[in-house]
Amino acid sequence: MTNLPKPGSLWRQDVEFPPMPALQGAVHVDVAIVGGGITGITAAYLLKQAGKRVAVIEAHRVGAGVTGETTAHISALLDTRYYNIESDFGKDGAKLAAQSQNEAIEQIAHIVRDLQIECDFTRVPVYLYTEQPQAVDEIKQEIEAARRAGLNAAYTEQIPLPFSTKGALWLPDQAQFHPLRYLFQVAAAIPGGGSHIFEHSRIQDIQDGSPCQVKTEEGSVTADTVIMATNVPPGLHVVDTEVAPYRSYVMALRTDDIIPEGLYWDTEDPYHYIRWANTGGERVLLVGGYDHKVGQNDDTESAYRALYEYAQRHFQVNAVVGRWSGQTYEPADSLAYIGLSPGAEHVYLATGYGGLGMTYSNVAARLLTDLIMGRPNPYADLYSPARIKPLASAVDFVRENVNVMKRFVGDRLSSEVDSFADIPTGEGRIVGSANAQIAAYRDESGELHMLSPVCPHMKCIVQWNSAEKSWDCPCHGGRFTPTGDWIEGPPAHNLTPVQVKSEQSDQS
Repeated sequence: MTNLPKPGSLWRQDVEFPPMPALQGAVHVDVAIVGGGITGITAAYLLKQAGKRVAVIEAHRVGAGVTGETTAHISALLDTRYYNIESDFGKDGAKLAAQSQNEAIEQIAHIVRDLQIECDFTRVPVYLYTEQPQAVDEIKQEIEAARRAGLNAAYTEQIPLPFSTKGALWLPDQAQFHPLRYLFQVAAAIPGGGSHIFEHSRIQDIQDGSPCQVKTEEGSVTADTVIMATNVPPGLHVVDTEVAPYRSYVMALRTDDIIPEGLYWDTEDPYHYIRWANTGGERVLLVGGYDHKVGQNDDTESAYRALYEYAQRHFQVNAVVGRWSGQTYEPADSLAYIGLSPGAEHVYLATGYGGLGMTYSNVAARLLTDLIMGRPNPYADLYSPARIKPLASAVDFVRENVNVMKRFVGDRLSSEVDSFADIPTGEGRIVGSANAQIAAYRDESGELHMLSPVCPHMKCIVQWNSAEKSWDCPCHGGRFTPTGDWIEGPPAHNLTPVQVKSEQSDQS
């Protein structure tokens, strides 16, 4: 694997959102929305249409998070099979889940039309396919469950891919688009008339009350209601135990293979997904997959290597023109958590989308808008964060939280190198030093940056991500720059710099 571009989403190279001011001083609106991704921006748009004054408060820039890292599959198929959803939530629950996803697709289509957004929005079919004969029965089982849920799914062996397949679920009238071209044009409709977008405004505190208050370092927003639309809620939250953070990897390829437009998923473990995209000034094939828990892959470059090898086996790869990864949160019981935050009166959340953030974000925006406006919504109970969890989810819930405890304890007992001299230029390592651990990064000039490896969220030990050049927390997905600045996830603070005696840092 040689001559690959540095990791970075191609979507961001195509379009830029005009800079918005940072929050300074005191602002009052009806609804404060924390997070400038597709959930927060769509909710702000719908609420403003409903007559509310809104303020979107974004820590970095609009679209800087997972919305700019998605492959933008817009589909009613979910990560969890519908036969499992039916088992856990009943036939009515499965029908509601499918209906909510279908309505989300139509909502995106309506917004594209109403705002005349040029974002390559295209209706395409979905193929959930298998290369393995033994998996055909699973495909057929999912087709039956999807049809019971109201989806127009069918079985086909005519999968238009340039390699051998055995059968697929086919679902028409799904969609794809350029996520940032879409997001930025929706966001452009928000400022004005008492509504705002604030960038580079990282929240320090959210206070529930009448009114609520959202505080940043240089300002505050008071509002009747707050929405946490940050992929996972910031700070310590009960939902931390109910969602698990994963990284997923993408490559953009030049290829001479002729493949019809569509969204393609396979049933492998780890699974793969495929679609065409117009980005970077050309038409490229996006191939993704190889998910793993955040901070729990000792060699994150191996995910890119595996993806590259998969692409070479299945396609004629002329060049890799882009690669990047994104972060998702998998729910313990297979459905997202959307609604009033448990224990809160006026603070709402949306999290646990898995890999279907484009549709779930629109489900969440409509559901939260209805709740805030006092309107009935048929999906409120299904997605409620306070819902009673199905017994079937208990195994996943226990497994994920046992994993967290193992990392909490085990990572304190190990180091990657014994000497700072063993850290290559441009890399970070956990170093055992004087009965303590140091997260040390050697920059391109050779200077060492030394940090406490203790994540400020729940005190787990961060791990070095060699592919993305970041410190990643293996417990709840907090991520930090090589020098310790917060990137994403629930932590409220940066990693803490530490001082080490010069003879220790210079030791060979």
